[in-house]
Amino acid sequence: IVAPADPEKDGYTFTGWSPAVGTMNEEGKTFEAQWEAKTYNANFKANGGLFADGETTTVVPTKFGAAIVAPADPAKDGYTFAGWETIPATMSSNDVTIVAKWTVNEYTITFADTGDSTIAPIKQAYGTAITAPAAPTKTGYTFAGWDALPTTMPAKDTTVTAKWTKNSYTVTWNVDGVKSTEVYEYGATIV
Repeated sequence: IVAPADPEKDGYTFTGWSPAVGTMNEEGKTFEAQWEAKTYNANFKANGGLFADGETTTVVPTKFGAAIVAPADPAKDGYTFAGWETIPATMSSNDVTIVAKWTVNEYTITFADTGDSTIAPIKQAYGTAITAPAAPTKTGYTFAGWDALPTTMPAKDTTVTAKWTKNSYTVTWNVDGVKSTEVYEYGATIV
């Protein structure tokens, strides 16, 4: 018996005939094609095209017709993983790409040692530009900026502290029209 050309079947590789093709007998013969499912790749793209620092792809080889199993949830500073785009129920006869979805997190910057001023905390999304609040005031001091105020929202709650420079003031002594002056820092004891 001469077998016909190997058959083709979407998603499968032909592996031969069962039983093996041999010689004809008086009863006739039936041969069944044998198939093995091909393996295709499910490409899980963790960055979802959102991040400039490159794409991370996890490749999950899966046999045709088998269930696709997602990899462990990815992590990204400043974001919460919000699942994968729709994952097909079973592997198709070609590679598939599945993209991660992300939700940007919000964080808070709290202001400390604000003197006589009350400054509300800033709460906003990770990576967004920070606008410094109006300068606080403190009796006897000049505001000298914030200690390590970031330019964009970091991926954690942060406290920044006001920096102060102590002011100096002039004391004038007037004794019978004779004047003399001395300079003292705020809060210093006048002698």
